[in-house]
Amino acid sequence: MTSGSMQSGEVPAAHTSRTGNITGMLRSLVARLQGSRQQALSRYVWSTMSMGTSLVAHAAGLVILARFLGAEQFGLLTLVTTGSNLALTWCGLGSGEVLRRMVSRDPSSYPVALGHALSLVLGTGIVLTIVASAILAASIKISLDGWTNVLLIGLLVFSNIVMFAWIGLAEQILLAHDRLKEANLVNLSSGIGRAVAVLLACVVFGVTSLQSYIYWHFAFYLVVALACISSVVQFGPPRLVILWDELLRGATISLASLMIMLRRNADVLMVSAIASPAVVGVYAVASRVVATASVVTASLDRLVYSNLARAGRDGAVATLAAVRRYAVYAIALCGITTVALWIAAPFLPIVFGAAYKDSVALVQLLAATLFLVSLHWLAVDALTAAERHTERLVVEVITGLLGVGLLIGLGYAFGITGVILSVYLSGILVVIGLWGVLFWLARRESTPAG
Repeated sequence: MTSGSMQSGEVPAAHTSRTGNITGMLRSLVARLQGSRQQALSRYVWSTMSMGTSLVAHAAGLVILARFLGAEQFGLLTLVTTGSNLALTWCGLGSGEVLRRMVSRDPSSYPVALGHALSLVLGTGIVLTIVASAILAASIKISLDGWTNVLLIGLLVFSNIVMFAWIGLAEQILLAHDRLKEANLVNLSSGIGRAVAVLLACVVFGVTSLQSYIYWHFAFYLVVALACISSVVQFGPPRLVILWDELLRGATISLASLMIMLRRNADVLMVSAIASPAVVGVYAVASRVVATASVVTASLDRLVYSNLARAGRDGAVATLAAVRRYAVYAIALCGITTVALWIAAPFLPIVFGAAYKDSVALVQLLAATLFLVSLHWLAVDALTAAERHTERLVVEVITGLLGVGLLIGLGYAFGITGVILSVYLSGILVVIGLWGVLFWLARRESTPAG
């Protein structure tokens, strides 16, 4: 063996160098993956905390309003708010989703997407405000003077439709630009700010009439709306256009949202038809508690939609692959939350009062609906991100009508038990329908033509 040859067992220097490079690359990759998981977890936690805090603050504000305004005036406020919320589903014709989908895929489309959204929010919002105010003012009397009554209801409706829609659009803009902290701040300040406005109006300044409170309500929304303008002006001005090919898609989103809102409130309406007001109150509290707990998975949907929108650009197969991955996380979160609701339910009478002791069993019975709600919204987001608005709408309408039929039939036949059973059955129907469409679209796309 020559002096230049290797001794037995020696490793070539080049091989050692390559091995070291590969090991270093693997370590770097592992570190990046761990960092991305930690970042994703942190984003999720902060999103959940902001949405949860906002909901709790909103609930606290409602309790204060109910006590200071009294049952009659609080009931009038509830009626106007309910009417406004139904109209709100049509404000903007789903243009917030259009903006987030377009900008998530192509940031350069922001001026056009923003112009489209602003044009529709303002245009539809003003029309809806006029129509809703006229209808509500004809049947609800906040002031004895006719013009004052119209003005007060108009201020309330404009706040709940146009300014609320703009605040939601601002949050979508921030999420589309991956500005989660600022989006969380918008959500948080909206909820806490509303509670602070109620606290100042009722507790500090002694407001006890709906007529006086409406001015506080309007002022609060105006402040938040102006703050939202300052938070998004950094992204540049809009180009005021109407994307006509997106109008039909947006209309299907609004109609589907209306169906969802009606379905969400149908169980309470059914309970009111078959039970006493006291039972309705107990059921409503239980339903609200479970709905509040759904923020755990709602914040996940809020974070992943941009990823679904990017996957949707590549078709149904890519979208289904992405949403199936997120569904695993959602199911795990729902399992933890359901167990937490079972454990926390016995404490409800301490929080709400002894009159709500029956809400304990109702919360425990309704807790597992979180799985259905979460899977429902993930499928909705996936179909919307893949621009399958028509298929989504057809499923929502058909399953919604079937669900209402089940609710009426089972409710009258078996009372509260039938209502709860119908909630589960209708939820299962819509989940099977939406996910079935997702799988069908993916299979059709992956099957060669001919």
